[in-house]
Parts: sequence; C-alpha cells; structure tokens
Amino acid sequence: TEVVAGDVVTLTARAPGAHERFTGWTVTVGAGEAQPLGPTQDETTGESVYRYEIPALDGIASFTFAAVFEPIPYATITVTNGTATVNGQPVTEVEAGDVVTLTHNTLGEHQTLLGWTCPEGITLDDDYRFIVPPLQGGEHYAFTANIRTYPRVLVFGGSVSGVSNGHDYEDGYYKPGSSLTLRADTLEGYVPDGWKNGSQTVTSPYTVPADTYDVTIT
Repeated sequence: TEVVAGDVVTLTARAPGAHERFTGWTVTVGAGEAQPLGPTQDETTGESVYRYEIPALDGIASFTFAAVFEPIPYATITVTNGTATVNGQPVTEVEAGDVVTLTHNTLGEHQTLLGWTCPEGITLDDDYRFIVPPLQGGEHYAFTANIRTYPRVLVFGGSVSGVSNGHDYEDGYYKPGSSLTLRADTLEGYVPDGWKNGSQTVTSPYTVPADTYDVTIT
C-alpha cells in the first residue's frame, strides 16, 4: 500500500463477470483526473496485468488504480420443447457471435418434428444452429420445436392395403404425407360407392394430411 519512486507496481484485474469485458486500467494521482494506462496484457503470459512504474514524487502522493470493465450486450433465449446450447453447454443468455445449437426434446412414440418456429431474422442451418447477430442488448429470442403426434387413420368398412411415400406404424398411425391405398371389405350384394371422412369425400390413394390428428374414413 506504500511505494516509492522507481517501484514497479503489478496490477492484475479480476476475472470479468457475466456479459462484461476488461478494457484496461486508469490511474488517478492525488486529486487529479483518472488517466488511462497503456497496454494491459502481459506479452509473455497473456494475463490481464499491467506494470506501472512509480514516477518521481514531490512529497507524499496517492495513486488510485481502477480496472475498467464494459458491459457486453446480450439476449435471453427460450426454447419450447427443447434446449439451446453453446459449446455443448445449456444457455439462457447469448452474446453476439455465439454459435447456438437447438435440440428438440426426445420424440415420443408416433411423434415427429415438423420444424422450428424462429424469431424474425433468424434462420437455422441443417443442424439447427445459428450465429447470434450483433445485439443492442435486451433482445429476447423465443424458439419452438413443433413436435406433433402422427395422425391416426381409422378405416371402417375396409382397411389400408398399402402405404407409399411414408411409414406404416402400429395402431393405425401414419407419417403425414403417407399415401394410403384403401381397400373396401367385400360384402355380398354390395358394391363400394366411395369413401368419406366425415362429410368430406376422399379417394384412394389417400394422402395423410399434416394438419390433423385423427382421421376416420368410412
């Protein structure tokens, strides 16, 4: 806490807190104005240190050193039906330049991921990643993994005899977009006149829609 002229004082800054960066040091001599110091990184170790040589003194003087930190703008992030990670670590706050990876929750039986709902201006790559753009601070990114259960197709008076462009699952569940070939039961004295989904007329092959849950075809 006491020095004499010619002493070399080594200053070491604390570790930056969340969303802040260390920018340098200032020194205030006596009641004067705070003055910025020069380079702050040790060329050998890379540490944020500074070595200050006490100048010639005219009597007793006080030196006040201050480490200067500045805030880093950040955004909050929420993911419905999933999580966000940066470098493999779950995050709820991100900074510009972060590479964020979105992961949807584990899919249950007969479930599929239809896609992601993203904030305006954010586009995911094929691995569900994006780079956080420049921030002003205070932004919020909300993502939703659109998970839904495959539609269940129930056929009365017939059955599904074939499936193309999709998958056949147990208990009548089919991937949206599947093309189902419908086969009517054989009843003596009757000729099939067509197929109905409620009041809607459908045909065979029947394409399973993506915007429905259960389909009853008669």
